[in-house]
Amino acid sequence: RPAGQLLPVREVRGDVGVKASFSRDRWEEAWTADLDVIRNLRSNGDDPLAPREIDVSFRGSRNALKRLAAACSNFGFKVQSFDNDEEGEPWLFLARVQTSDDEAMRELTETYLQIEDSFDVECDGWGCMASNHNGPISNENPA
Repeated sequence: RPAGQLLPVREVRGDVGVKASFSRDRWEEAWTADLDVIRNLRSNGDDPLAPREIDVSFRGSRNALKRLAAACSNFGFKVQSFDNDEEGEPWLFLARVQTSDDEAMRELTETYLQIEDSFDVECDGWGCMASNHNGPISNENPA
């Protein structure tokens, strides 16, 4: 593998404990919701081949989220923030740069489902800005 290339989730090893045991029903539920977001991105002029930062948030026990934060680079993520919500519950935001094409997004969905299963956390969603090769779409950078 070339240096810096992300490992497919199935190849991550070590103390992460990755296992692909999420159910087909969970996959269908997550992918259906993700497709709605992807369609919304496209309707806003998103170029799916433009790299952009995508954040994924997780909920769970503080200890589980700390373990995930320590291991997130194994999945190509960095910690964006680790805060408490309004009720004082821990909330971890991870981010990585990738495209939003269908293949990359399917891989992202598979990754967060495997993270849920491996770390006993719940993905609270993901987000990114509709982008083109000049960056996020805006008045200054139209689609």
